[in-house]
Amino acid sequence: MKEETLNKIDRYLRGEMTEREKNAFENILAGDDALRQRVELMKDIIDAVETRAMKEHLVALDVVRSQPVYLENMINR
Repeated sequence: MKEETLNKIDRYLRGEMTEREKNAFENILAGDDALRQRVELMKDIIDAVETRAMKEHLVALDVVRSQPVYLENMINR
């Protein structure tokens, strides 16, 4: 896949296209099953990465919150 196409997919999924660009891209998507599948795959990958990152942040936060110093600071506020 061309880098230009990847950039367009990325901009589309991030909502960075102008309304005109978005409409043109969606018109292309409507007639191109392979491109539509690539867009869906990239969206799934982005969602999975974001979900994993969020879970890792929550685990780290739980670790910090379980530390006695954190608890003591919260009590003494």
